[in-house]
Amino acid sequence: MLLVSVAATSAGLAVLGQAALVTFIVFAGFGAYGLMTKRNLSSMAKVLFIGLLVLLGIMILSVFFSSFMSPFGLLIGIGGAILFSLMTALDFQRAKYATADNAVMVTLSIFLDFVNLFTFILDIFLLVGGGGRKR
Repeated sequence: MLLVSVAATSAGLAVLGQAALVTFIVFAGFGAYGLMTKRNLSSMAKVLFIGLLVLLGIMILSVFFSSFMSPFGLLIGIGGAILFSLMTALDFQRAKYATADNAVMVTLSIFLDFVNLFTFILDIFLLVGGGGRKR
């Protein structure tokens, strides 16, 4: 529904294209880092999971206290984009060493990283540029 409302105007379509391009660049960059680094990124998994829970809690609070949390919308978007960028690197490294038993779950994690990264980057672009979407 969000994509339909954004794509309804030419300005929204431009924002959608810019967000997709930035998402592809960030996703490819962090994915390449996750594949090429010799550093073990699995130590970040617990911290990223806690960050995900904190982000989820803040997003739930922003639904109930929208008048109080609306100035923090950009910070939520940036935090989510950073979180899922780091999760992309972690999941690409997990895919590098994946066995046949957990390959499907790692692939699903990478797909969800991409979708969430795109969602947060699109939200940042809509908050900063307007994008034809009325709030």
